[in-house]
Amino acid sequence: MNPGADTLIPCFRTPAVRDLAWACFSEPLFLCKGLPPGAGPLQNCTLQLTPERAQWLERLDREPAALLAQVEETRKGRLGLYFEHLWHFFLRQDPAVDLLAHNLPVRHGTRTLGEFDCLYYCHQRQQYVHLELAVKFYLQAAPHDGSEWRHWVGPGLRDRLDIKMQRLLSHQVC
Repeated sequence: MNPGADTLIPCFRTPAVRDLAWACFSEPLFLCKGLPPGAGPLQNCTLQLTPERAQWLERLDREPAALLAQVEETRKGRLGLYFEHLWHFFLRQDPAVDLLAHNLPVRHGTRTLGEFDCLYYCHQRQQYVHLELAVKFYLQAAPHDGSEWRHWVGPGLRDRLDIKMQRLLSHQVC
């Protein structure tokens, strides 16, 4: 767990700053080490809420104009685009990383196969990172025993967490 992330996020006055802190520093839903064998060489995003980043968020909360300008066009649109713009803003501002590209299409000839959500260089790990971004909210519709992701449904009953996870593993991060 990111130390202090849960206690820090609610203290910001500006909703977009709270959203950015939640998006970038909350616990991931899935821990890659717990995924089934053959899921690929995946790692969770390891950007920690350091004291420097917490101070940056506090300064941003006092003067949020740049963040608000970045996300204004997405606030009335799709949640996923808003979430992506929060991450793009963070990756552009953070001195520990270099944002190299976002929403970069992957093509084979004239056919588009998908896109890289974010490509960045992490100075601490000294490696390039592909960050796959997804935000969705699911409701647990039946008792959950830890392995029954099919009991978690999205806005449509066919929108289930097990289906999203399978697509993520078989198509989006392979």
